[in-house]
Formats: sequence, C-alpha cells, structure tokens
Amino acid sequence: MGICEQANDRETARWFLGLGLTGSLLTCLWGLAGLDDWAWSSAMLLTLCLAGRSEAGDMLSAMVITMLSAAHMAVAGSFLLPGDILLPLAMALTAVCSHEGCRFIGLVLGLFPILALWSRVAWHDMPTVMATAVSVAVLVLEYGGWLIGLRQGHARRKWRQEHRRSELLEWDYKRHAELSAMEERQRITREMHDILAHALTAILIQAESGGTVAVDKEEQEIFRSIAGIARQSIGDIRSLLDHIDSQPVMPEPGFAELSALIARFRADGLHVAFANDGPTNDLPPGLGLSVYRVLEESLTNALRYGSTPTALAVLRHNNRDLTLTVENPIVEKTMALASTGRGLEAMRQRCRQYDGDLTYHRGHGRFVVMARWRIPSISGIQERDEHVC
Repeated sequence: MGICEQANDRETARWFLGLGLTGSLLTCLWGLAGLDDWAWSSAMLLTLCLAGRSEAGDMLSAMVITMLSAAHMAVAGSFLLPGDILLPLAMALTAVCSHEGCRFIGLVLGLFPILALWSRVAWHDMPTVMATAVSVAVLVLEYGGWLIGLRQGHARRKWRQEHRRSELLEWDYKRHAELSAMEERQRITREMHDILAHALTAILIQAESGGTVAVDKEEQEIFRSIAGIARQSIGDIRSLLDHIDSQPVMPEPGFAELSALIARFRADGLHVAFANDGPTNDLPPGLGLSVYRVLEESLTNALRYGSTPTALAVLRHNNRDLTLTVENPIVEKTMALASTGRGLEAMRQRCRQYDGDLTYHRGHGRFVVMARWRIPSISGIQERDEHVC
C-alpha cells in the first residue's frame, strides 16, 4: 500500500469516524426531543466508527448494522429513520472487499431485515401490504448500495493493481540501472586485469629468462627479485578480482525461459524435478533474470559435483517474497569443493541486486541452495515524496 493510498484510507477512516460520532450524537439529541427508537439509530451510527480502517472493520460494521436493523424490524415492524438509511452503506462496505467470497456476504446479510419483518407478519398479524412495501423499499436500498459498492470495489482493485505494476516497473528500472553499472565495472575490471596480467606475465618471463643467462650472482639476484615481484603482483591482481564473475551477464533470460533452461540440463543428463508454485506474470523481468542465473548456476553445480545426476528445484511465490530452493545429492569429498567456488558468491551478489539473499547448507548427503527475494509492497519499494499525492 503506497503513501497515497495510505493517506486516502486514513482520510476515509476519519470520515467514517466523524460521521458515526456526529450522527450518534445528533440522534441522541433527537431522542431528547422526542424521536422514537432513537437508541437503535444511535447504535447503528456509532458502528460506523469501525469502518474505513480495515476490511475486517468494514465487514463487522456492516454485520452489526444489518443485525440491528433486523432486530428492530422484528420488534417494531417498521422502517427505522435514520438508522435503516445506513443499510445501502453497509451493503457497499461488503461489496468493496478484496476477497471475492466476502463480497457476497452482503447479499446474505441483506435478507435478515426482510426475514425479521415477515416473521412479525406471521406472529403479530402485521398487514401484508405494509410488509411488502417496506420489504421492497429495503431491498431496493440494500442491493442498490451493494451494486454501487461492487463497482467502486472493482475500480479500487484495478487502481491498486495498476499502481502496484507501476511501482514494480520503477523498482525494476532502478535495479536494471544498478545491474548495468555493475556490468560496466566488471567489463572495465576484466580489461584491466587482462592488460596488467599480460604485461606482468611478459615481465616475469623476461626476468626469469634473464636470470638463467646472467653470469654474475648480483645480476641473477636482481632478475630473481623482478620475477618475484611480478609473480606476486599477478597473484594480488587475481586475488583482488576473485569475486568478479568471469561470465558476462546476459539480461535476456527470465521467468519465461526457465522451462527451456530445465530442458537444456535434462538434455545434458541431469534429471531435474522442477515445481513452480505461484504465478510470476506480475513480477518484474529483471527479477526473472536473477532467478534464471541462480537456477542455472545451482544446476551446473549439481551436474558437476552431484553424486548422482539428479536435482530438485522449487520456485515459490507469494505477495511477500519469492523463494528458489535447489537441492541435489552429493558425496562428502565434493561437499567442500561445491561450497568454495566463486559461483556461490556470484549467486549471492546476483540476489542482492534485487533485495534478496542466498544461503546454502550441506549434510546428510544433500547440498541445498536457497535464494530468497523480497517482493516489495507498494509502500516498501522506496519512500516516496508526499507531494506526488
């Protein structure tokens, strides 16, 4: 939920609170002035203070209003003013619910006042014509409010979906920019590594050759010192750049290519069982690239170090996070090799680019890699400037 939407919800909650308190106070004053059944209306209006804060509060408020109206219908057998005017609002509160099943609760709740009214007809000889007129009026009010609420709820959910998609695209754009900057640093670093390593290797070869042909011991010592410095410099450069992946980053693959990736490893002889638990259509494509690379590296390790060519990969997605788990059998001798390579660190860096992290553990003949990415909520992507509202 974004800051704009939070502000709107707070404003709605304040509106309901003000309406409930003001209406309840006015009905109390009208009761002092002689209004009949003022306590019923006051209680129904006071219930509005629960609405606007959450969907649970909206449902509770709607249920209490309809139950009070039904109770009054059973006792008095008449339309309650101003209390029963809240029935359309109660129906609308149920119709705007995001959960599809809860939206139709209002249709059931709306029947209770009608049933209560007709129970009075059966037990207290209330005129049928009057009961029919009141029932029609109540039904028109209730289901008119429910239809209006249903339309408003649809528009509200559509706006939330579009707003979330816009926020996710912006989040994905920023991550792509960071990824592009990282790729450029990697490219420059690799070029510097190649140039310096080539030059130092040439110096090392010349120094070692000079040491073999030099006659004087002092000259041999100088050449040996030059060769040692060059060899140490090459080692220092390689150690410094050891965290950088030697493979270029290809941003094309994503969620849609996961099946093809699995098929490729199966063709290479790895028996992969893959399960995708949850839709990924609404996730940003850059996150799909991260998932693709982590899965690719994990299956490569399974094929390289696994005791048997089998692997299990599970992708789970909910509204809060996306989790990829890959496990494969492994023998004790190769466990250390599997966890000391640069591939795991490269996967961890790949996860961090999209607010994720990677963990792994080994034991009982299994090697398990778990990558988790936090799916940003609309409010959690970044703090927004409040003037955008």
